[in-house]
Amino acid sequence: MTSDSDRLLSSDFCPSLAVAPARGSPGGRWAPVLEWPCGGDRTAWTNSSIGSVIGPLIGPLIGIDEAGRGPLAGPVCAAAVQLPETFDRSGLTDSKRLSPRRRAGLAQRLKAEGALWALGWAQPAEIDRHNILAATHLAMARALDTLVRDYGSDLRRDWVLIDGNRNPARFPAVRRVGSIVKGDQIVAEISAASILAKTERDAVMEALDDARPGYGFAEHKGYPTATHLAALTRLGPSDAHRQSFAPVARVSKGRVNR
Repeated sequence: MTSDSDRLLSSDFCPSLAVAPARGSPGGRWAPVLEWPCGGDRTAWTNSSIGSVIGPLIGPLIGIDEAGRGPLAGPVCAAAVQLPETFDRSGLTDSKRLSPRRRAGLAQRLKAEGALWALGWAQPAEIDRHNILAATHLAMARALDTLVRDYGSDLRRDWVLIDGNRNPARFPAVRRVGSIVKGDQIVAEISAASILAKTERDAVMEALDDARPGYGFAEHKGYPTATHLAALTRLGPSDAHRQSFAPVARVSKGRVNR
C-alpha cells in the first residue's frame, strides 16, 4: 500500500507563479494568475492588496499554515482551518505577531466558536529522512486529510490556501490549491491555522521538556537560542533533535570524534 508520504514525496513540487499588475486596475492592484505550469488549477498571490477580495473571489476556503520549521528539535505541526461565515475575524494575524497570552485566547475562541480544524505532524525522523520542506508539506497533507475525515459534508472543499510560495504537488481532497506569501497576515483562515499550529506545537514542546529535561524545551520550543545551543553541547542531542540540522550534526560529530 502506498502511504501518504510516498504519494506526496513522489510528486513533483510546483513553484508558485509570480503575479502581475492587472491592466487598468486602480492603484496597481495585483491580479491573481489562474494558470499553473505543472497542470491542474493552482494559484499564487503575493500582494497584500488583494487580501480584501480573496473571500468574495473564491468563497469559503480552507487555510493551512505550519509551526516549527526552524527549530533544532521537535516535530513540525500544520493546521488546516475553515471558519464559519459568522466568525469574528478581528485580531487574527500571523501567530508570531501575537503574545503567548493573546495567541492562547484566540486559539480558545477558534475552538469554542465553530471553527473546523485539524492538525498534521511530521516527526524529527521524517524531517531527517525527507528534508524540512517535504516534511512540512507532509504535515500539511495530513492536516487536510484529517479535516476532511473529521468533518466530511460540513466542509467546503473548493479551495485550499497555504502560507508561503510553494504548494505540495497534490492535495487530492480539494479542487484548487493556492499559496500566498505572508498569507498568515492577509487571509483569516491562514492566520487561524498559524495560531492553532503554534499553540498546539508549543504544548507538545512543553511536555517534551518534562520527558527530556535539561534542554529547556519549554522555554525556547526547540529554536536555536544560546541556552539551547549550550545545553545541546553539554548534553548531546536527544532523540527529539533533528539530526540533519547543522548545529545538531556538528555536536553529534564532535562527540563521536572525542
